[in-house]
Amino acid sequence: EYRIGIQENGNDSTIVTAQNSGQHDIKQKFYERLLVEARHDSETLNLSLWDFGGQEVFYSMHQLFLTKTGVYVLVFDVREVSNEDRRQNALQYLSFWLNSVRLHSSKSPLLLVGTCINDVQDCESLMAVENSIVSLIGDNFAQVVMNSEEDLSFFPIDNKVGRGIGKLRSVLGAEARKESSSRQVPVRWLALLDEMIFNNEKDHYIELADAKAIGTRIGIKQSTEQEAALSLFHEFGLICHLTMTETLKNVVIIHPQWLLDSLSKVIRDSTLHKFNQNEIERFGLTEDVQRTYEKAVVSRDFLEYIWEKDQVDFLIDVMKHTMLMSDWNFSNDRCYLVPSLLKDDIELGKGDIRDDGIWCIFDFSESFLPTGLFQRLICLSVAQYGLRENTTDLAEPVLSKNTGTIQYTDNVRVHLRRHESDACISVYVDNKDHAAETLSHIRSMMSILNYHLMSGGLSWEIYLEDVETGEMMSYDEIIRLKIDPWYIQIENSKNNSIQVDMDSFLDSVIN
Repeated sequence: EYRIGIQENGNDSTIVTAQNSGQHDIKQKFYERLLVEARHDSETLNLSLWDFGGQEVFYSMHQLFLTKTGVYVLVFDVREVSNEDRRQNALQYLSFWLNSVRLHSSKSPLLLVGTCINDVQDCESLMAVENSIVSLIGDNFAQVVMNSEEDLSFFPIDNKVGRGIGKLRSVLGAEARKESSSRQVPVRWLALLDEMIFNNEKDHYIELADAKAIGTRIGIKQSTEQEAALSLFHEFGLICHLTMTETLKNVVIIHPQWLLDSLSKVIRDSTLHKFNQNEIERFGLTEDVQRTYEKAVVSRDFLEYIWEKDQVDFLIDVMKHTMLMSDWNFSNDRCYLVPSLLKDDIELGKGDIRDDGIWCIFDFSESFLPTGLFQRLICLSVAQYGLRENTTDLAEPVLSKNTGTIQYTDNVRVHLRRHESDACISVYVDNKDHAAETLSHIRSMMSILNYHLMSGGLSWEIYLEDVETGEMMSYDEIIRLKIDPWYIQIENSKNNSIQVDMDSFLDSVIN
């Protein structure tokens, strides 16, 4: 139904998309000649590059942009892996990203690229790198693309002399062109994308109504087809269009880097990325900044300042939906908790361990405990306060980077702790009469996090304390042996009322 033509005038180029009926023409100016040439050359690959912060504080945002499509390239410094003193840290870094990509995109090709190979010339050091990578990959990462030509598990390159670059480009291009990474789409969909992005170069986003108006103008008249096109563009990272709430759905982000930059104005390393102190003082936000980066509690006033009053409600909705933020009801002004900013650690005191308390453990040692999962569990736990009619009688949560003490009910306080080295989260319930009920709440929240944010790829084992022996036993064994208090309470709660409450709770958190 459509034909695409290229017209070039001097240094400017225009794509003309016309209906056969000749009712109207749509002209799209491209100021970048490379984009025009790409239309001529079907072999051209277009890359989208997003700049993430490298510090750990930014890791919690990465899953927003890890999609199921495309090709992943994980780059590491071979000098770090070849050095015995630094090897362990380098492999931990690689392991984190390998697991993260597998979690969100288990079938996408992944290339391991080792840089600075010219600095590792001897065979012994090179084999040490290869053996370390092979051991790390094992049988767990089938998506890793092997370097069959050099019989290596990674692609060695050196930017200074151009070594290995051509081969890497060739393999990367071949993987990107495979059927799993490409899809035929109607020409009118591409015209919609061009109109949205290149006619709005100065805008970071457009309203959904405007995107649909463009679609109608170029011949995509059905709302279902318009939304299907936007969904595909989102899937491929060309735009960002979240549809979980009306506020989110009504904004189409045509430059995803804007969203990343906006979130990074909140979730940032305050020791490296500082604000203009004079300006902060002039706006009366000194205490707001201090509270944000010391207690991880951010005020609405501070958010409006750093986001320049642009789409503040939308960005808050994004952070709530992705569980990077929850309401904080322990302040006189309107505030939010951002758990990714929590610092230090707080150990349980002797007064926190009561005789009638009990332990349970969520064990991820056989799978993967992603960075950000614990902080989101804290986020959901704190958000429960927003569902209560009266929170004045409940104690303010005591939170740190890896710990949280939260009063779940009038009778129950829960102590949560992330044990990074053991890949587990321990939970201490200070009233064993409510242990199973609390466990059901936490299991529901973990399931929400898994399927809502982690693509359902997480798995864990639950271990519960036998109060008679103090032994930690598997959940299934506790149920099989009918060990109290877990068994009786779990049997009594099989009416699923807790799960229904958690569903309502999730709706409240993200809307």
